[in-house]
Amino acid sequence: MFYNNLFRLVGVSVLPVLASACSSESVNDSSPTQTQPSVEIAVPDVSEKTSLERIQDGELALIEFDSCDRNQDLESYEPENDALGVFICGETYSIQYNEVGSVWVGVGPDENLGANSDTEDLVSKRNEWQGPGPLEGAGNVYLWGVRLKVGEDGSLKNTSGEYVGMLGFQ
Repeated sequence: MFYNNLFRLVGVSVLPVLASACSSESVNDSSPTQTQPSVEIAVPDVSEKTSLERIQDGELALIEFDSCDRNQDLESYEPENDALGVFICGETYSIQYNEVGSVWVGVGPDENLGANSDTEDLVSKRNEWQGPGPLEGAGNVYLWGVRLKVGEDGSLKNTSGEYVGMLGFQ
């Protein structure tokens, strides 16, 4: 009964297998035999974790903001209509969640910091923000305190529901 309850948790009944293993037909022969179960047991693969579970466990995730027209005319740029805010389209950011203290750590370029005058590389910023974990926060991740909703396919939407990018892992 213990095994039936154990396998019931994963959606498999083992009573037919145990019944065939304990049948009187297999006991009559004094030589050791191996009883073949009459039913195949299909145990679901529970090793695959969702993106949110991986983040909850502290795995480093990458965000790429790709929802812009890379050839946008800077003359017509309107910051108030920018769905990304301080995040830069086409750039990759990293986030990592630490359950101890419920801290999100985000790293990446900040639009307001511009580029290094010597190298012309974008200046990156590291920020820690305390907030709910991805499994506690209804499927959200946070970068610098900004909430992003994660879709089943890894897509990211801002608080207005606009698509802004993709979530991935190294």
